[in-house]
Amino acid sequence: MNFGRMVVIAVNVFREVIRDRILYLIVLFAIALVIAATLLPQLAAGTTAKILLDLGLAAINLLGLVVAEHLWRMEPDAGAGILTPRRAEIVSGANLARWADGLGLGGLLSLGRGEDVTGGRGKESLLATALEAVLAVVYLDGGLPAARGAIARLARW
Repeated sequence: MNFGRMVVIAVNVFREVIRDRILYLIVLFAIALVIAATLLPQLAAGTTAKILLDLGLAAINLLGLVVAEHLWRMEPDAGAGILTPRRAEIVSGANLARWADGLGLGGLLSLGRGEDVTGGRGKESLLATALEAVLAVVYLDGGLPAARGAIARLARW
């Protein structure tokens, strides 16, 4: 059985067994980080991993929404020509990677040996994807208010 399949089975079992919400969230975060780093190409439709991936993709849109909303509230009279580039800079892969690095997510990624040896823990795309996966879990657990709060803390608003 491959590792990805074991993760899917584990999360389904844990969902039924774990009554402690904090432990369940730790499991979800761990799975999100594994998915972000190693399993994206191997996902099967309908699995828990696929659901988390879809939420990760939704987190990208969520991130854009929260940032755009914040920028608009800060400068309601500014036009799209001013706010759009600011939003794009904040949600860029480079910026997400900086936030992920600040959280220490690189050290938590489950990487293959080759990726680890070649510096994968510091790779911008992996760090940004890991942060998106974590934001997806935050959204899954606490909804839009929790995601807004997490993004605000990351952006230091």
